[in-house]
Amino acid sequence: MIIILGYCALMAGQVQSIESIDKAQQVFNKTCKEKHSLNADLEEAQQLMPLLYSLVVEQKLYRDTELNLQRLARKCGVPSRRVSKAVNILTKQNVSQWVNEQRIQSACELLKNSEKNITLIMQDVGFITKSNFNREFKRVTGDSPSQWRKKQAG
Repeated sequence: MIIILGYCALMAGQVQSIESIDKAQQVFNKTCKEKHSLNADLEEAQQLMPLLYSLVVEQKLYRDTELNLQRLARKCGVPSRRVSKAVNILTKQNVSQWVNEQRIQSACELLKNSEKNITLIMQDVGFITKSNFNREFKRVTGDSPSQWRKKQAG
């Protein structure tokens, strides 16, 4: 009887080991699939970003006050989720933050190289409300537009 119980315990241990191995293999396979998916996402993002940059920055699409993820995706001819994923992967920002950063960079150029009124600059770079412009400007530069302009002049 003891021998039979010992054998049963031994077999139960082997079954548990096999289950552990199967579980480890499943985790490994899932990790490999996720890594492959991340590599594919990165490659796709790197292919799409030059087009996004060309449209938003070089062609100054950021000036469009109606610009949003769906509109940008239509301009690129790809689904909005691909645009969103590409921007997020490569910039660690969402599309709105990335577009606003481009707007702020343009606003900085105008603030530095012109005497133009801040409100006009805000409108020129695609912002509708002063509160959103000021909030985004401070997020990107750490200063308000008027503070930033003064620092550049002084």
